[in-house]
Amino acid sequence: MTTTPEKPVRATRGRSPGQPASMPPPEPPQPMRGKPKVPRGKSRKNRGLEPDEVAGAVSATSARDQTQADAPPRDDTDAEAERKALERQRVAYPWHTPSHINHDPDERLLAPIRTPLEAIGNRLGVRPYQFFWDWLIIVDLSLKHLPGHVANARKTGQSVPFPPGTPQEEIDEWNAVWPRYGSNDNQQFVYDKFREAFHALLDAAADGIFDYVGHLYMNMQLGDSKYKAQYFTPMSVASLMAQMTQPAANVYEHIYQALTHPDNAAGQALLFASMVFSLQPREGNEAEDAPVVEAIAGGAEEFFFQKLLPAALPYYEVVEVNDCAVGSGVMLLAAAGCVPVWMNDLGLIRYSGMDVDAFCVRMASINLRLFGLNGYAMECWIAAQDEDTLAAINNPVKLAELEQIRTQLKAAREAARLVAEEAEKARIEEVRAARQAGSDDVKVEFEESTTGKKKVVKAGGTAQLELF
Repeated sequence: MTTTPEKPVRATRGRSPGQPASMPPPEPPQPMRGKPKVPRGKSRKNRGLEPDEVAGAVSATSARDQTQADAPPRDDTDAEAERKALERQRVAYPWHTPSHINHDPDERLLAPIRTPLEAIGNRLGVRPYQFFWDWLIIVDLSLKHLPGHVANARKTGQSVPFPPGTPQEEIDEWNAVWPRYGSNDNQQFVYDKFREAFHALLDAAADGIFDYVGHLYMNMQLGDSKYKAQYFTPMSVASLMAQMTQPAANVYEHIYQALTHPDNAAGQALLFASMVFSLQPREGNEAEDAPVVEAIAGGAEEFFFQKLLPAALPYYEVVEVNDCAVGSGVMLLAAAGCVPVWMNDLGLIRYSGMDVDAFCVRMASINLRLFGLNGYAMECWIAAQDEDTLAAINNPVKLAELEQIRTQLKAAREAARLVAEEAEKARIEEVRAARQAGSDDVKVEFEESTTGKKKVVKAGGTAQLELF
């Protein structure tokens, strides 16, 4: 006779096992015994609204309507004044247009980047982790060498594999990519797909600032969600956080500090002269003064870029924007997207970051160059200029004056830093001495847990208590 073996009891893994039907229900806690049971009505879905609930809702609605009807008419004076203030703030610098952030790019921009890369894995059976890393290497080096290629093509009219002056380690890094894909045919196929994806990335970047590289990284599920907990911040959230910090305000503040520097006499004079652009029509003569005021205000943009900004740049201190967990650089891109374009083109803000993942460092480096940050746009522009323009830019006399100003500023800032450090050390020593001097009057009382007796300890020096 065959008997069915009893079903083994499985571990509950933290879940409470069900009670057998034969066991009586557990007794309520002692304080709850003898209490009447709370009646439980039917669900709202089955019973609808009770009459008293309907009456209460109607009464509350009537009271609210009556309160709004009895309220005095709203005085919109403050609201109108606030609206006008915001409007004046918006048109104060009408030429300071911020960069365009593409919060939700079209799939038609993303697919041409992803499709060529996926074709490599489908044909060669290479893991996405490998070909995506190799593609990042090629894109990063291509963007880094672009100004050199442009300058060399302008001078010689020819194209070379590597521009003059390329470090040997970068050449070796480029050449080490292709042998990983086997035969020459496979290498040519990978090269063509890398180039196609790179061109698609450049086309997408022209549509607005967006973390295309990081989006592709997450879309291909290459993020390490277990060990490094990688999840890149959405562009919309990063943009909101960047607008809260207002990095452009720091740039304007540094420009003002540069213009008012004690050694910048020309900047101070030009800043005083700029007050003419804040003229307002005389009261009662608005119609007569309006054309004059409008004509003067129309020259504010030219005066700022042609006079004020050049006078401030020799004394200007670059604004730092740093991300200690940079990821693909989305927070840096968001900060760059909420400031005027010319601030990024002139390199008035230095974007930097750090990360423990080499993938992230590569992606952030690509994003910074892809959108012309850290002076990369100006570097490319200079590489494309003719000899006369370069001679004017590289005027030895002007460069020597600029280097002298920068050397003096660096020495002054270093001296100010040392003074601040000494002042901080002196403050710490003063606090420490005050604590030691006051420790003579320290009296500590405590009770022994075993005998219950109270003991008093007077410290003649430094009193130290250890808590366990």
